[in-house]
Amino acid sequence: MQPIEKLESEKIVAKNQIALQTVMNKLQLINKELSVREGRILIHNISGRIKEPNSIKVKLRKKGCEENYETALEVINDIIGARAVCYYMDDLYLVADVLNTHKDMEIIKIKNYMEHPKKTGYRSLHLIVKLMIPYGGKQEMVKVEIQLRTFAMDYWAVLDHQLRYKKENTDNDSEKIEKELMDYADSLESIDKKMMKLRNKIAKI
Repeated sequence: MQPIEKLESEKIVAKNQIALQTVMNKLQLINKELSVREGRILIHNISGRIKEPNSIKVKLRKKGCEENYETALEVINDIIGARAVCYYMDDLYLVADVLNTHKDMEIIKIKNYMEHPKKTGYRSLHLIVKLMIPYGGKQEMVKVEIQLRTFAMDYWAVLDHQLRYKKENTDNDSEKIEKELMDYADSLESIDKKMMKLRNKIAKI
């Protein structure tokens, strides 16, 4: 079994970077395509990252898996991750639908945290895809996670991430804080839905 550090080898780093850039380029092109079709810009910003080996080790430990390269590629879907932040909730599905038409990519799993939020209140639409990329004179398949969020979902997720360390060290009020964060997530979802309705109302005028 190869060590996790193999993910830092020149070949693997290059493949991961090509896959990440390919997905981000796809999202940019989809934004242009849908902007023409819908008469408005759908994606506000696009970002991406490649998970560090230490973070991969921690994730494997949490899953109770062996800490090696082969296991990481098999059980971890977000070693390569791209994120698109959209303006409205229904935009996430429009972007996902166009991604699904791309012949060099296969959506192998959908995690719909909009319809089924995590117990923390986290909402998003996650697509796990297998992407065909050119490397070394041949085509190779690489697994990538694409996260689609609205402004409100992204705002909540970023602040929740910042507060997580402090939250985990407040044993006495932990349940109360969890409940509060869930309430805020529900409130932001309500705003998301209201803004979508307002957009539709304005479009009809």
